[in-house]
This record gives sequence, structure tokens and C-alpha cells, in this order.
Amino acid sequence: MADTLEALDSFVGNLNGKDIGFRKGEPVSADHPAVKKWPGLFAPVTIRHAHTVEQATAAPGEKRNVAVPS
Repeated sequence: MADTLEALDSFVGNLNGKDIGFRKGEPVSADHPAVKKWPGLFAPVTIRHAHTVEQATAAPGEKRNVAVPS
């Protein structure tokens, strides 16, 4: 099981006599008592966006291609 889960939807539930709320997508530790009480309301965290970041500078000993205006 994943270490971190996320709430599948926003909800409020009573846990040990106290109301506790979760927002959709909120990360929750897999050992949280709410996960044990309502396991169907949580799922492993999903990556929604993966962005590639271009390296802005040359690494040591590396030369960057530079466009020279004509």
C-alpha cells in the first residue's frame, strides 16, 4: 500500500466523536484512522501533471548552442 493516499471526494465524517473533513485530492497518510474507517474514500496519490524542464545553463565542460544573429 502507498504511504500517502488522497481523498477521492470531499467529505466530513465523525471519527472518535469529532467531525473531521477532507477535501478532494487532499493528501492523507495511509495509517490515518480515517483511512482505516473509510478505505473506499481514499486512493493512492496520482500525478496529474508531469512537466519537462529545460536546463537553462551548460553543465561544467559543456558548451551550449547559441544562435548568432546574421
